[in-house]
Amino acid sequence: MIEQIGWITNTSNKANQIINQINNNFQTLETFRQHKVAYFIWRQPYMVAGNGTFINHLLEKLNLINVFKEIEGRYPEINIAQLKQAHPEYIFLSKPYPFKTKHIDELKAIIPNAKVVLVDGELFSWFSKMVEAPSYFKTLRTMLTLIK
Repeated sequence: MIEQIGWITNTSNKANQIINQINNNFQTLETFRQHKVAYFIWRQPYMVAGNGTFINHLLEKLNLINVFKEIEGRYPEINIAQLKQAHPEYIFLSKPYPFKTKHIDELKAIIPNAKVVLVDGELFSWFSKMVEAPSYFKTLRTMLTLIK
C-alpha cells in the first residue's frame, strides 16, 4: 500500500525509505512465545478480529494464535459460550471501543485464567503506524510476561 501511494503521489523514493524502515524495525523484533489470543474490537455485541484482517496478520507475525481465526467473517460477533470454548490465554482489548478497567474485570470473571490487556489498536491495525509498531510490540511482549 505504501509503495502504491508513493507511486500515485510521485514520492516513490520516500515510500521505499518508509518500507525499508518498517522492514528493518520488524526484523529486530523478537517474536512472542506462542500464546492463544482473543483480540476484541467491540463490546455489546462482542466483536473480535478474525481471519483476513491486518490485525490477524500481525498476531501471526508476532507468533500469537488468534483463537477466532476460523470463525467466518473478518470481525465476527461472538458470545460468551464461544469465548469460553476458545480458551484464550490472553484477551486483548483494543480501540475503537473505549475499553476500561471495568471491562477487564468483566472478562476476567468470564475467563478467570486469561490475562486481559488493553492494547493500542492503532499499532495493530493502522498501516501508517507500522514504523513505530515494532517498538510498541517489544514493550507489549515484556508487559505480558509481567501480568499476573
